[in-house]
Amino acid sequence: MILRDEQERMTNQPDFEKMKSNLNVYKDDEGYHRVKSRFNESSLPTKKNPLLLPESTNFTKLLIKDTHEKCLHFGIETTLAKIRKRYWIIRGRKDVKNVLRKCVICKQFQGRTMKSPESPELPEF
Repeated sequence: MILRDEQERMTNQPDFEKMKSNLNVYKDDEGYHRVKSRFNESSLPTKKNPLLLPESTNFTKLLIKDTHEKCLHFGIETTLAKIRKRYWIIRGRKDVKNVLRKCVICKQFQGRTMKSPESPELPEF
């Protein structure tokens, strides 16, 4: 129900038709908007056509945060790859970066950058 509501808000945007043709979006039998991928004939266990989600919504941010925690706080690439197994977020990399930048646990373990050592005094000659 939440996915349908998010997708309905996305379809009401003025640039949705242009985005629809660029991303090769279609509506499936259940009424969800999906992105056609190259994996239609593949035997991989991933979803063949991921669900389309809008960028920078609360639901999208919660999904990214949850996936990031399930990936044990790995980086942007791992989180984005895990999300793309089921969903395709418009401008997903940007959204994942923004959410991970605010992750408190990642900041604690990352630590501060190392300061460069003081340079010694020059010799007299």
